Amino acid sequence: MSTKNTVQSPRKPGELDRTFGIDGTMLLEGTEVKALAVLKVPGVDQGKIIGVISTSSPRLQAP
Repeated sequence: MSTKNTVQSPRKPGELDRTFGIDGTMLLEGTEVKALAVLKVPGVDQGKIIGVISTSSPRLQAP
C-alpha cells in the first residue's frame, strides 16, 4: 500500500489569506492594483490571489 504526502490548506476556495494582514488587505493598502494573479487550478486554494502588481511595484515606477 502506498501513501502520498499532500499539503492541505485550512482555507476554503476563494477565502482570503490572512498572512497578508487583517482581511488579507495589508498587502494592497495605499496602492493602486494594476494586475492580479489568481490560482485557477481546482482545489482548496482555487481563487486564491498568488501575485499582485501595484503602483508601488518597482517594475511600474518611472526611472
